[in-house]
Amino acid sequence: MATVSDESSGDLRGASNVLVLAPSVADAGIDACTNLLVDATDRVDRLLVVTVGTHPSVWHDRLTERSAGPLAPVSYVDVKTLVRSTSTAASDGTDVPSPVATVSSPADLLTLGKSVNSLLGDAAADGDRVALCIHSISEMLQFVDREFLFKFLHAVSARVRSVDGVAFYHLDNDAPDEELQIMFAHLCDTVATFEGEQMDVSAGYYAPAGEQSES
Repeated sequence: MATVSDESSGDLRGASNVLVLAPSVADAGIDACTNLLVDATDRVDRLLVVTVGTHPSVWHDRLTERSAGPLAPVSYVDVKTLVRSTSTAASDGTDVPSPVATVSSPADLLTLGKSVNSLLGDAAADGDRVALCIHSISEMLQFVDREFLFKFLHAVSARVRSVDGVAFYHLDNDAPDEELQIMFAHLCDTVATFEGEQMDVSAGYYAPAGEQSES
């Protein structure tokens, strides 16, 4: 296993879409994604975080704490849910010095897709490469049928590849649903599995030749 702070950049340098398997308890999933985003800043120009149920200020604080140098510009898409954690709710009044788009519900995939596509398009128009993080697939599955979410993320992952970006999609690996992990691994060329600070990198199931033959 690789240690995130030491070797993850090398392991994931050629990745395009990455399924991030990490627990959700104690914000372990947020920590894993934050580390991956910070590691990616040496090869991207902007960061884009889609945060479901967690206020952007929490992400901003984590990214700032973990960044050894100046942080790349960050845009947030804040997807609202009815329930936020106690720690998150306490941070709702914190100013976030970054652009924030708001989506009223994880079920509103049309608005979410438009927001993500617009931000990726703006970056591409400026010649900037983007690292995107969606946290979390597990949270979205409480509001959206898995087949609809798969189709949505299929479109997002294709868009990320088209602009030469990199994306991280978090899924809680504490839930014993191997079928779900395999399903979303078909969207990704790489799977990063976390146990604490240790990361195991394996191949995803995305097959570019098959996708090209269908288009």
